[in-house]
Order: sequence, then structure tokens, then C-alpha cells
Amino acid sequence: MYSVPASCAYETPGGGDERKLRNATPDIATIRAGFKAYLTGMRLLNRNSEWVKSCEDVLGHLAPFVTYQDPVRGEVFGRGLYPSGQVAMDPVFRPDQSPVFPSNEVGLNDRGSDIFETAVRTYRPGERKEIGIWPESIVAARLGLSGAAAKELAVRVDQIQIFPQGFFTDMGMRTLQFYAHNKSEGAPVRGWDARPHIGAVSAEKRPVPVKPITQPFLESSGIFATTLNEMCLQSHVGKIRVFPAAPEDWTARFTLRASGAFMVTSESVKGDVRYVNIESLAGGDCMVVNPWSSVARLRQASSGKVLIEGSLAEFHFRTEPGQIYLLDRKDKPIENFERAVLKGGVNQAPKTFGRAILGGIRDF
Repeated sequence: MYSVPASCAYETPGGGDERKLRNATPDIATIRAGFKAYLTGMRLLNRNSEWVKSCEDVLGHLAPFVTYQDPVRGEVFGRGLYPSGQVAMDPVFRPDQSPVFPSNEVGLNDRGSDIFETAVRTYRPGERKEIGIWPESIVAARLGLSGAAAKELAVRVDQIQIFPQGFFTDMGMRTLQFYAHNKSEGAPVRGWDARPHIGAVSAEKRPVPVKPITQPFLESSGIFATTLNEMCLQSHVGKIRVFPAAPEDWTARFTLRASGAFMVTSESVKGDVRYVNIESLAGGDCMVVNPWSSVARLRQASSGKVLIEGSLAEFHFRTEPGQIYLLDRKDKPIENFERAVLKGGVNQAPKTFGRAILGGIRDF
């Protein structure tokens, strides 16, 4: 069996044995994902070599993910193994969720398996504690936990989208320690807060910072945007899924790029997916997971020719570069498309959500 002898789960505080973990979960997940990506590329290029055989050998004999029995949640992923053989638990920056994100070694394609259930149990809802870099919302979306993903987004906005132009912070309310009047514990280097009141401190008493923002908090906003994308479209392991983690009360439409060079457009009204439109940019095989339980049909958009029809779980078909393909229900066909331009209105006042506020009150 292949193993990683001494490593560290990312952003794990402390020294000593924390830097000597065997089979750290992020390492095992990254090796699996990286080697699989290499093998996929070699197959696409019709190449074979000793490296291919070596990668296949490693993947076939790589140590499994370290797990342990949590008294409340059941079997969950750990961080790795200490030199003593004891499982490293209670991760701070969520390396135990790395098999789901960012490595994508566990996802909707594994639904119903033991490892999928372990990943669901490892996900920890409601423990954000105002830390913006934790990726729980993406993990929830990749596991198809629509309600949890939506709630995570709402909590993220309420806790850490604290700047009037829409910027996020990385540590939520604790940002006040840098600039709140009579609460400052250091130079106000991280910006300002637009909320009307934070505890007993009003906005009028909080000074404008004397230094510019020193970091743009890209992690927090990136996690928010990635979660939205994953709720609308996933194309991992070569399968396109539309609205895999969108709540049933959402009405949404999107155009997003999927793996394999496909532009996917779809629309859902209160959980009812209307169609899946796929533009093939480079040709090649395409696989779409059927979003309906009824009979669906796949047509070539230009000619209307039906290519596949049935109540299949997945539609697998060959595409040509530049061609557009339409998947819809036989009993609710899409006869024609009209291009719609989504427009936004001019804000006449600040917008609020929870404790977050975008814009400032006009005082001139």
C-alpha cells in the first residue's frame, strides 16, 4: 500500500506531531484527483507510458481516507494519523472536507455509497463562527444539500459581507477589532463597516480608516460565487447536472461553461427545470444527467432532429463543434427560444439583507 509518511493538513495550527501526520486527508485527496486528471489527459492524447502504469498502480493501492467514529455524527473523515496511530480530529480550517472540495473525490456521482454518506456526515452546518475562508457552502452544494447551501450563503452575507460596496471580509464581526470606535485593538487597516449599528456602537461613532484595505478578501467572495455556480451547474466526472443543489422555491436561469468545452443554458421555475441547452464548443462526447423522471428527448437545435428519446437516467451523445443540442420533456416541449436580456434597476436606496447593507444613506 502506498502512503504519505509525514505531512500536515493545510492551515493546521501548531507544531510537533501536527506536522508529522501520516496520510493527511488533503494529501490523499489531492493525489487521487491529480493522478486521475493525468490519466484522463493521457487517454485523450492516446498516450501510454510507464508513468501511466505507475499512476494506475498508485491509485489501485493508495491508502484510504482516514476516518473515525464521532459520538454524534457517526463515521466522518479525520485530518490524518499522528505518529502514535491516533486519528487527528477537530480540524480548524476544514481539511477533513477536502475529499469533496477542492479535490472532488466525493460528489453526487457517489450518492448512495458509504463514502458519500461519510462526506455528508463530515459536513458541519452552522459552525462558521464568522470565518470567511471555510468552504462549507461549496461542500453542501457539491453534495446536493440544497437547503444547507442556501442557508450557508445567507449566513455568509449576514456575517461577512460588511462593506458598503459589497466586499466581503475574512473574519466577519471581528473585523471591528481593527477599526470600531473605542474597541480598536490595532491600526484600522482593513476598511470600514457600513452597518447602522454593531452592538452599542453606531455608525456615526466609527471613524473612516486611516489606511487603505490591505487585502481584497477574495477567498470569501470567491467561495460565495463558486457556491452559486455549483448550485446551478456541476460537470464533475464528465457528467453535466443542472440545478443539482438549487432549492425548490428558487426561480433561476443561467449560462455557464461545463467541463469538456460545453456552454450550458438552463432555467428552473420553482424547482421545475424547463430545458437544458448545450452548445458544443469543441465537439466530443457529452453526458447529461436527466433532470426529470418523465420521458425526455434530445434534439439537434438547428434541424429539430430527435437524437435520443426515453426516460433515461443519463443522455450520452456525440457532439459536433459549434452545434447546439436541446434536452426537454416530451410532454412539455420547448418549441422556440427568445433571447432575453436580464436587466437590473437603479438602486434608489441602500439594500439590506440581515445585518448586511449595500450602499450608504444619501446625506447630500
